[in-house]
Amino acid sequence: MAPRIGPSTRNAALALGFLGVCVFSAASQRSWQGAVRASAQGLAMPPQRVLVGAQVAAQRFLDRVAELWGATAEVERLREENRALKEALARLSADAHDAGELLRSFQGFEEFRRALPAEPIGLVSARVVGADASPWRSSVVVDRGSTDGVRVGTPAAWGSSVVGIVVAVRRSAATVRLLDDPLAGLKVRVARTGDVGVLRGAGARDGLLQLKWLHLRPVQAGDLVVTSGLDPAIPPGLVAGRVVRAPQTKEHLFYDVRVRPLVDLQRVSDVLLVIYRAPDVEELLKEETK
Repeated sequence: MAPRIGPSTRNAALALGFLGVCVFSAASQRSWQGAVRASAQGLAMPPQRVLVGAQVAAQRFLDRVAELWGATAEVERLREENRALKEALARLSADAHDAGELLRSFQGFEEFRRALPAEPIGLVSARVVGADASPWRSSVVVDRGSTDGVRVGTPAAWGSSVVGIVVAVRRSAATVRLLDDPLAGLKVRVARTGDVGVLRGAGARDGLLQLKWLHLRPVQAGDLVVTSGLDPAIPPGLVAGRVVRAPQTKEHLFYDVRVRPLVDLQRVSDVLLVIYRAPDVEELLKEETK
């Protein structure tokens, strides 16, 4: 027969059971609330992250705009400085060009003065104001004429180099036929040998001159060709060029020699007109022609 459970035992068991239910309910309630809270927080996190990311991106964009604005102002300032520097450089370049022109004129005058012979010589500085456009001629017009003492036959020089001869004169202008003109005919001498020939343009695009009528001795590449002094209007010893082609055999009884001027004749911008007359030579030559 099963044992009988007393009232006191039953009451104690009921009390323990009720207490367990309460404890379980409390624990279950806390777990449920935590789960709900965690779920709510989980649902709220993505929008919050999106808002935070958008705020960070907006702040970065504003910072970038501020940087670009500052950079634009800096670029404009640099442009102004660059413009001012360019203007200053242009002024300095113009001043340097003027100073260079003056220095070249002075150097040319000094170089020519050192090459002067003992006879009295007058020098007239002239600027090229025009040029012959014909491809078969080579001449320039200078801004000095008969009122300055210039005459037909007056040589034009740059430094110690002769560049041409005056062939026409007006009161305030003159035409200078340059050495590379085929019609030029300057009496010259090979400095090393003393042989005399005539120098004129070869009619070629290379700018070389033709030295004609040399028949005594062959010349050598590198020989200097100078004015002969046989023309009473041209002082001796002015450099006309340097031999660059010197065949050792004659062609039709003469050597076919090519000479390169020491001055670029196509870029001459100013010259020295040499007013020179050898003492009594003209009078003697005139008497010989009578």
